[in-house]
Amino acid sequence: MGNMGTGKTLSQTAIATLLHKVSGVPLFANYGLKDSTLITKMSELWDLDSAILCLDEIWINMDARLWKDNVFLTRFINQTRKKRLLVLYTTQHIRQVELRVRNATDILVLCEKTADGIYLNFIDWQFRFLGRRFLLAEPERFYHLYNTFELVHPITMDKNIPLTSGSRNRYNNRS
Repeated sequence: MGNMGTGKTLSQTAIATLLHKVSGVPLFANYGLKDSTLITKMSELWDLDSAILCLDEIWINMDARLWKDNVFLTRFINQTRKKRLLVLYTTQHIRQVELRVRNATDILVLCEKTADGIYLNFIDWQFRFLGRRFLLAEPERFYHLYNTFELVHPITMDKNIPLTSGSRNRYNNRS
């Protein structure tokens, strides 16, 4: 979270890329992140398992004011642990994001851009506890990993995506 131009996407990119390289876990994103698979459809979200998912400008799909047809995304967000997903997302303000997503958020990172670099302030969102503060020095070393001026487009709803619990096995089959 943070104002425009404070390094939210850059910080998300740096953290996700590091975790991806250290763990070998697949990386997915809704923007052009180097070494990731681009997510454009809702069904692609449900197909993820054991992965790192980066959602830039999450409010585009999960806006607190324009929240309709939320059944699919709510089920997805509330089952990310069962699907072994680490979800990182950016937004300018947490209140722009749909309530169920806010309620599922564990750690909130407030980004502050300074002459020294980007400070990442980690906050335990569930208990409103201020945790650690880290400096991401020399942020320009991450510029090659994504295009800061890329417009993020909404993830589209598939025409035949099932929204009932009876269709769960089609999208969550681990056999």
